[in-house]
Amino acid sequence: MANNSPAPAPAPTRAAVAGIRALFWPLSLMMSVVVALTIWAIVESQDQYREREAARIEAMADLRAGQVATWLRENLGRVEFAGRSPMGETYLLWRNVGDTAAHERLLDRLSSFHKASGGHSVLVMDDQGQVVAGTTNAEQQAPPLLRDAARRAIDSNKPQFTNLYGHDGAPPAPRIDVVAPFTLTGKPARAVLVVRLDPHVFLFPTLREWPLPSRSAASVLVRREGDFLVEPNSGTRLPLSSPDLLAAKVIRGDAPLGRAVDALDFHGQPVLGVVRPIAGTDWFLMARMDSGEAYADAWRNALWIAAAGMLALLATGAGAYWFRERQALQFARIERAHQEEKLRALQLLDAIAQGSTDSIFAKDRTGRYLLCNKAGCEALGKTMEEVIGSDDRALFPPAEAARLAASDAQALTQGRTISYEVELTTPRGLSTFFTTKGPLRNTAGEVTGVFGISRDITERSRISAELDLHRHHLEELVKERTAALERTVSDLEAFSASVSHDLRSPLHTIGGFATLLERSEASALSDSGRHKLARIIAGAATMDRMIQDILACSRAERVEMTFRPVDLNELVGKLVRELAPACPNSHISAGPLPVVQADPTLMGQVFNNLIGNALKFSAGQSPPRVEIGTQEGPDGTEIFVRDNGVGFDAAQSDKLFAPFQRLHRAEDFAGTGVGLSIVKRLIERHGGRIRAESTPGERTTFAFTLGPAALAHP
Repeated sequence: MANNSPAPAPAPTRAAVAGIRALFWPLSLMMSVVVALTIWAIVESQDQYREREAARIEAMADLRAGQVATWLRENLGRVEFAGRSPMGETYLLWRNVGDTAAHERLLDRLSSFHKASGGHSVLVMDDQGQVVAGTTNAEQQAPPLLRDAARRAIDSNKPQFTNLYGHDGAPPAPRIDVVAPFTLTGKPARAVLVVRLDPHVFLFPTLREWPLPSRSAASVLVRREGDFLVEPNSGTRLPLSSPDLLAAKVIRGDAPLGRAVDALDFHGQPVLGVVRPIAGTDWFLMARMDSGEAYADAWRNALWIAAAGMLALLATGAGAYWFRERQALQFARIERAHQEEKLRALQLLDAIAQGSTDSIFAKDRTGRYLLCNKAGCEALGKTMEEVIGSDDRALFPPAEAARLAASDAQALTQGRTISYEVELTTPRGLSTFFTTKGPLRNTAGEVTGVFGISRDITERSRISAELDLHRHHLEELVKERTAALERTVSDLEAFSASVSHDLRSPLHTIGGFATLLERSEASALSDSGRHKLARIIAGAATMDRMIQDILACSRAERVEMTFRPVDLNELVGKLVRELAPACPNSHISAGPLPVVQADPTLMGQVFNNLIGNALKFSAGQSPPRVEIGTQEGPDGTEIFVRDNGVGFDAAQSDKLFAPFQRLHRAEDFAGTGVGLSIVKRLIERHGGRIRAESTPGERTTFAFTLGPAALAHP
């Protein structure tokens, strides 16, 4: 009997609505992250571009300041050299004696010097500040600034120079005058030599030059005159108190010398510039570039970053929209499948009943199927006529079709076979396939498409998941067995310690009574008896030391460790001071050692055993030497203890760290053979490793590490 009552909304529809609503917060979060990353990238890009331009301007300021200082020094030196020349004597012959020939020679030398110096004009002034001789283009009246420079040159007997002046006067405008006294005319000098320099010849072109194409970058000179700043190039004067003026900020000390600063230039233009002093002058050099040009690349890059951010936002939105549509489509398919469940179940059972083999297919370069076998068509739930000529977009959901197209492109681009696992929606649901693809070539060897073989491994993946579950269960069992084993080991260690302790009591009794017997009855015993009694006492002592070493081995394994920074220089230094008196002939040297994260007591035991062994086995050398330091080894930085003792045979090195193993006779070297075993256990408990190498009769080295965490401690 049919049930015609209305049915409630299917569960897949309600799940679809809930899934679409659930996208809102993840999408909002992703968009917020994209916006934040875009803003961060813009700020970081601006900083990087500013640092780059600032470095360029700072380098240019250094270069131009050096060039201007060098130019001034060269001109001062050139004029000073001329002032010390015989021109001074020629001047005196003319002025004092009235020698007209001397006057002609002076003018001739002034003309020659004018050509050699490269100045605009050359003139001679007497000690009263009057122009008495000069080249044909020289002025006949000395301006006040020039007379002042001439007086300073005569008083100091050294060359002087004027600031840039005469912006509105006769050419050259402006100008710089370099003055040097004629030293051969007496002291003080009775005349000075003046070279007038035209800054338009070298200075201004040099300042305007910029190594890279730029529409605004240049360098200018700045000088302080009281509470004003003057730009000598143009004569512009601005107050030193101007708050945003670049030169004012630096000269006031509000900004550092030689570092790029954002401020205004003399024309009120925003610039990125540098101000630095020019050596030997009261001038400052200001190198600047308009802010618009300095940050142009940064703003262009910021626009690109912003555009990329917008594209990312659009892509995120489009992806969310696509995901929503795909999810809605999937739920719609599930809803339709719910109504056809019985029919689909019958079809699936029929496909399973028939069995399946690997799918074999081939595609052209555009992704259209050229070949698909029966198993492949069955896997797709399509007839061969529906598959041939179609591409993956017609057979799979968009996301899966895109993944398949990407793998096709990889095989075509790389020109080799690739293998991968992929999950695909098939009539049987979401299936896992192991697919091998490769380039399909024609007889000429040209790649014309791709071929592939796919095997359904969905069941194998399920089994792998179950194996992972069983492996986890096995790991739990191993942990339980390990815990039980650790308890057993702990009980054995406690038993060992107890037995060792209980053995010492009767052993002390034997040794004690044997010692008393030796003291009281030795005279009554024969030589053989006394020898046997001595062997009893020695054997008891040896047995006691071995029991003590057993206890030490046990403690080395179970003592609680307290890690803290340990300065090995202090630790080793203290041990050397304690051990050295017992070996006064030994030379012990310790190089710089690191600060490590370790247990200080156990680390002291390690060095005590290693240094003690080194002193013991090198005692017979002349002289005995022991060295402690660090070196690079196969596992990184190692700490080593090296001696020039008897050494050991490398073939027996595997016995070196085993308990109670000795490579030398007890008659030659005392000990029980446990010390190195304890050292090895303590170092391994610190996460390190120890190794030994030796050349018999020459030297022995014990080198160990303490693990990366210990040696990384500052």
